[in-house]
Amino acid sequence: MNKRSLLSIFSNLAVPACFMGPIIMIAADAVTIALNRTKNPLKQTISDFAIGSYGWVEKIGMVIIALSFLFIAVNLLMVKNNRELRIFKFVGVLLVIVASGFLMISIFNTNVIGTITNFHGLVHQIAAIAVSAVFYLSCLILMRLMKNRADLRFFSFY
Repeated sequence: MNKRSLLSIFSNLAVPACFMGPIIMIAADAVTIALNRTKNPLKQTISDFAIGSYGWVEKIGMVIIALSFLFIAVNLLMVKNNRELRIFKFVGVLLVIVASGFLMISIFNTNVIGTITNFHGLVHQIAAIAVSAVFYLSCLILMRLMKNRADLRFFSFY
């Protein structure tokens, strides 16, 4: 398989992944909460459910959302290299960071509430904060770019 065909696979899967990734993640979270009846979702974070016996379901959702962000990032990184569109590549790099953060969140478990923070819990917390900040920044940059381009202005309202 050559580089061009691999990039076309990423390009063709980007839209379905962007649509289905969040839906699958929310469904995985809902299933994890439903199967862990001993925990209260109003008093515990969603990361606490990943420690339970059905935590693997939530972790699958996290990996799928990470792949969705990776598909978006690869498509943004493939944008032609002219001066006007260079910022799309920067946003692609930011989304690679978001995808890596989601993978780190799924690999490193959080700490149980009320226990001392360990290395895994610290990495989990830092990755969650980084994902939140970097994703927000990438959305602001994309919104600004779309607002300034006539052919993309319609998308800037979302």
